[in-house]
Amino acid sequence: MDGFPVSNINDIDPADIESISVLKDASSAAVYGLQSSGGVIIVTTKKGDRGSTRINYNMSIGASFNANFPKFMDGPQFAYYYNVADMMDRLARGDISSPDQYVPYFTKEQVALMTNGDPTDGWDNVNYIDKVFGTGLTQKHNITVQGGNEKLRYFTSLGYLGQQGNIDNFNYRRYNMRMNVESHFAKHFTFNAGLSGVISDRQTPAYNSGGGDDSGYSETGWLSIGNQTIQMHPYLPERYDGMYTASIKKNTGLPQSPLAAIYESGYKKTKGMDVTANISLAMDIPGVEGLQLKVAGSYAYGVSWNKNLNTPYYVYSHTRDAATGEFVWNKVTDPRGDGSGNQLGEGSTFSQSLTGQASIGYVNSFGRNNIDLLALMEVRDSKGNGLSAYAKDIHPSRNFPTVLRRKVLSGAGVQLPEVPAMFSEPGTTMMRGISPSSRDVMTGPTSSQVCVPTAGASSRQVPSAGIWPRKNGCQVLISSMT
Repeated sequence: MDGFPVSNINDIDPADIESISVLKDASSAAVYGLQSSGGVIIVTTKKGDRGSTRINYNMSIGASFNANFPKFMDGPQFAYYYNVADMMDRLARGDISSPDQYVPYFTKEQVALMTNGDPTDGWDNVNYIDKVFGTGLTQKHNITVQGGNEKLRYFTSLGYLGQQGNIDNFNYRRYNMRMNVESHFAKHFTFNAGLSGVISDRQTPAYNSGGGDDSGYSETGWLSIGNQTIQMHPYLPERYDGMYTASIKKNTGLPQSPLAAIYESGYKKTKGMDVTANISLAMDIPGVEGLQLKVAGSYAYGVSWNKNLNTPYYVYSHTRDAATGEFVWNKVTDPRGDGSGNQLGEGSTFSQSLTGQASIGYVNSFGRNNIDLLALMEVRDSKGNGLSAYAKDIHPSRNFPTVLRRKVLSGAGVQLPEVPAMFSEPGTTMMRGISPSSRDVMTGPTSSQVCVPTAGASSRQVPSAGIWPRKNGCQVLISSMT
C-alpha cells in the first residue's frame, strides 16, 4: 500500500483508495521478493486534486439477513413426520407387523399441548430460526477534505463503520483516519507524506456464529450458534423452570441450545489500534527524461487487546423414557463442560515495523516501445511482543477489581485482597501466563528461546498479604529472532 508492504488490507476505508493493481506474473512481482510468490496487490490511496478545497460526506445504511433460507417444520409437523419415520423403522426391524400395532412416539395429547399457547406445560411451537436470526444493520460514514495547487496537494479522510450482526451480541465498530500530502517544493523534487490510523472494536458471544469461524473446539462448526439452531426441536419452549431448553444431538450426545449459546456463554472482546506513517522523496534526474531516484521510509505500529470469558451454563433437555413412554426433563451442562468453572483469559500484543527503501527507476517510450526499469533495495526491521494470562474457577459473585480499587482509594495500601475471595478452593486453581517476544530483521535469520525459571511454591493458597504464588519451572518464555 503506497509502496510499502502491509499484512492486512481488510481495514482500509474504500473511500481512501485511488487505484488497485494486481501483479501476477513473476517478472513484474520479482522486485518484491519471496513474499510475492502468490502475486502482489498494489493499493494506492488518494493524494488530493488541484483546485479549491472540497468537502465531501458520504453515508450508507444497509441491512443483512438470511436470504433463501430453508423453511423448517413446526412442532406438530415435526411430531407427525417423526412418528411416520419411527413407524417405518419398526416395521423394517420387525418390531411390529402392521401400522395398526404402532404406538406413536408423540401422542395426540402432546401435539395438542404444542399449540395451546402455554409453554409452562413443557410443550410449545417455536420457530427458532426466527428467534436466532434477525436483521443486521450496517452503516458507513465518511468525510473527506481535499484540494491543492501546482505546488501542493492534500487529502484528509475520516471514516466510521458500524455493524450489528443478524444474531444478537455480534457487533463491530471501526474508525479510520488518513492524511496524505504531496508537494513539488522545488524543480525536479517531489515529497510525499502520509499518516493513517485504524481503531477497531469487536464483541461476540463465546460461541461462534457459524462453521466458517475458527472456534478452537474439537468440532469446528458443530458447536456454532448456526448449527445449534438447526438442531433445536421446535416443540421445545424457550425456557423451562427458568432455564433455556436444549435438544440432544444424536451422534455426539451434546446439548444444542442456541439461545443459551448467545446470551449465557460469555463473550469475546477484541480491540485494536494500528498507526502507519510514511514519507518519500523523489528526484527527477535533469537531462535524462524518465530517470528518477527515490528514497522512502515507513513506520507501522499495531497493538491489540483481547478478553475472553467462558461462563458454563445449564439447560434442560427433553427426553422420552423408553419404559414408560413419558417425556422427562434432565438438567445438563453446556457442550464445553463445567469442570473448570468460569474461565477468563486476557492478553495484549504489539508489533512495530520500520521499512527503508532506496530505488532508481527509468520509464520512457520510444515509438511503440515502452521501457520500465526499476532497481530497489529494501531494509525492514520488525519486532513484536505478546502477554496473556488465564484463570479458571472464578466466582461470578465477587467484584475483584472493585475491591482492589476501594482499598487503594481508602489509603489502605496497594496490597491485593485474599485470592480465595475471588477463586474457588486453594490448591485447584492458579494463574498462568506466557509472554513471547520476537524481533525479525530481514538479514540472516537465527532463533533462540530462553526459559526463565522461577522459585516458589506451586499452586497453593495465597497469603493475606496478597502475594501471588508462582509455579516452579518456566514462568516466562522469550523467543527472539535477529
